Amino acid sequence: MSSDVQVLVDELKALRKGYGVQSGDLSARTGGMVRQVCRITDADPPPAQRTKVIATLTGLIDDLPDDLAELARAAFGLDGTADVRYEERLTRIAVRAQRDPRTIRRRVDELLERLAQAALYRPTTPQAAQADAELPDHPWHTTDLTVAVLLDLPVVEVFEQRRIISHRERLTELDHSVTVSEPPGANGSVDPVAVGIDPVRGFLLGPATPVSGNRLAFRVGLPHPLGLDETHAFSFRLRVPMKFAPHYVCTPRQPCDRFTLSVRFGVGRAPERIWRLDGEFPLELNDPLVPRTPLAVDAAGEATASFTDLRPNLSYGIGWDPR
Repeated sequence: MSSDVQVLVDELKALRKGYGVQSGDLSARTGGMVRQVCRITDADPPPAQRTKVIATLTGLIDDLPDDLAELARAAFGLDGTADVRYEERLTRIAVRAQRDPRTIRRRVDELLERLAQAALYRPTTPQAAQADAELPDHPWHTTDLTVAVLLDLPVVEVFEQRRIISHRERLTELDHSVTVSEPPGANGSVDPVAVGIDPVRGFLLGPATPVSGNRLAFRVGLPHPLGLDETHAFSFRLRVPMKFAPHYVCTPRQPCDRFTLSVRFGVGRAPERIWRLDGEFPLELNDPLVPRTPLAVDAAGEATASFTDLRPNLSYGIGWDPR
């Protein structure tokens, strides 16, 4: 999760407490990131601030499926329960849905990240689009990314070839990472340290460090410093000696202009269903209810998808039926 998303999630947690958006101290609990997303200014009196918060949350929640929208409205007190506190609002939802209240609370936490991502990375108004254009520059970005995933080998291999362009003088290294997600229902099967990373061309591999239970970060040392607007290509191979979730995606931290992905299942070994993942929230990659575009395989048992203008922190790639 990016730092901006995490900050916004924490501030949304503060907003949902007590009576939610109907709380008398709402203005005091409105953090800086929420004020930015809701376009709140210092000149706005408390009633105007409340109106902007409610309008922004309502607009984000209206894009959710009906069941999730109901849960989100209850979490923030947007469902007409102005005199009911947060825990009681969720308890009422749990009783109606015949679910454990702890499950409902966990689902709300997941929803907050989804709403934060939507607010920061999916602008739907001219004002939001303008704010998105004013996000800080990155030191570099990817112009072309080509990935081949070979699932028909004894050990899964992934070949990545990337061309980047520098946004500054004397760029000497890049931060990079790979994530190996567990299959649905798995528990502790992923060991990112076991993932092999072999440079193929164009870079010096720095120390690889586990930064979470499924993500391995490493430094890409460039053979020579890059100048402003100078491009450079590098490639490497990954070896993944364990089962992982039935998808392969690029979730860029920096902008990416073009991404082409091929997944080779092998002749006669392709799963019954394969689909395109196009700008999805990472939390929804294994959600079977999200509508997606199906993909076919060629005579070699290979599926291919291409994407342009990838947005940071959203996922693009190919998913398949694990059965």
